Amino acid sequence: MSKSPKYSAVRTGDERKSRLEQERHARERRRRAEETTRADAALAESQRAARVRLAEVSLRQGEAALENVRQSLLEASTVDKVSAVVRRLDEIDGKTWQAARHAEQRRAAESLLTELRARLAGLLADADETAIPLQKLTQAEEAWPYIRAKLDADNPAEALDLGGQLAARLDEIERTLDAAIERISARREMLASIVDALPALGFSIELDSFLERADGSIGVQARRRTGEPLAVVVEDVRQDEYRVNYLRDNGSGGAVTLDRRACSALKDLGEQLNESVRRTGFDAGTLTWDGDDGERTPGHTRTARRRPSSSARWEES
Repeated sequence: MSKSPKYSAVRTGDERKSRLEQERHARERRRRAEETTRADAALAESQRAARVRLAEVSLRQGEAALENVRQSLLEASTVDKVSAVVRRLDEIDGKTWQAARHAEQRRAAESLLTELRARLAGLLADADETAIPLQKLTQAEEAWPYIRAKLDADNPAEALDLGGQLAARLDEIERTLDAAIERISARREMLASIVDALPALGFSIELDSFLERADGSIGVQARRRTGEPLAVVVEDVRQDEYRVNYLRDNGSGGAVTLDRRACSALKDLGEQLNESVRRTGFDAGTLTWDGDDGERTPGHTRTARRRPSSSARWEES
């Protein structure tokens, strides 16, 4: 007799790894494209502000002294180059070193905040699309207005320092988010392949049974017309490794105790469903269970050594 779920260790197949890499590159290209669009807008704004500054200085210093500066501004193709032109204007206009440095820090902080806002928008869009909650991303989003307030309070040096810290944090968040996207996509694809295969095996999905837990496990319940229940839970184990559990759930949060014949039937069913998982691009291992003694029929009386870290709805009792 057994209450232990039958399960398989699953890894990502080579074909799917290649597809994941392509998807990752596509996300990076899209994020960079969005950042470029916002950077272009920032450049246009900095050029506009520089032209205003040039006009102000021309009124005081005369046109002849500014001809080279005007040409440099026309040729400036980045925010940094525009900033260099404005520094030259500050020198011509007789600003003190401290005043010129302060003005340059303000321009640099404005540019950095624009870049950070663009990066945040891209990461938030990806997290929202895949329904992945990331506390660090939420904290980073909350940090941006705080840095903006520092600049508005005329503390550009502090804003630059905090902005640099946020940029480094976003690098880490982007790596974490990409890994989370790939792993939740893998679990959802595995579960979807099983759901697609169940009707041909005589099962109907209970549409309101889908659960996605904070620990990353996802699952559904299904039932044959005879009333025979089945719960499928896909868990995250470690990098590039997952676990697919097949349980006879009794619908009240506990697993059904199975005799040898029912255990064998569940194992055979799980093996058929694993074939669907393999066709999706995953390497599903041989079906096993806690306390497996290597026999074909998995009926036993040993206590399960491991419980799936999923909803208590499917947990062994």
